[in-house]
Amino acid sequence: MKGKDQKGDQAAKVGNPWGHCRAKLVWRGETIVLGGPSNDTVGDIQSDYQPLFWSLRQLSQYAAQKRAKKAEPTLADVKRDFGRDRILLGDSTGPGYATDSDLEEFLKTNPAPSKFAKELMARRWELALSTIETDLKPHRKKK
Repeated sequence: MKGKDQKGDQAAKVGNPWGHCRAKLVWRGETIVLGGPSNDTVGDIQSDYQPLFWSLRQLSQYAAQKRAKKAEPTLADVKRDFGRDRILLGDSTGPGYATDSDLEEFLKTNPAPSKFAKELMARRWELALSTIETDLKPHRKKK
């Protein structure tokens, strides 16, 4: 008997094998690059965008609250308080989307979280920002 997620001979969907994000990222020196080819680039980008955006949204709120208390947030603060945020910072299985310089840029410039998430994805995937934005739009079937 097939479960709800199975159709015909298709196997059930498997969970995320890398834990922190669907796209596998690896360190090459001090640079984060894709760890392998993607069979579904649009799906990988769509899957990773929401948790990355949400992490940056929380970081934006965190920085604003620190500044309201007359304390400038530092990279060390972020690493300490967001250490479990795997899509943003990574973990022992691999890096997240943001490098230290990315986080410092975010804290310094205070950009919109949605725009910065798209920029980070464009950097890591080595795609144009417009391509990331197009891939994130819902695709509707033509009638």
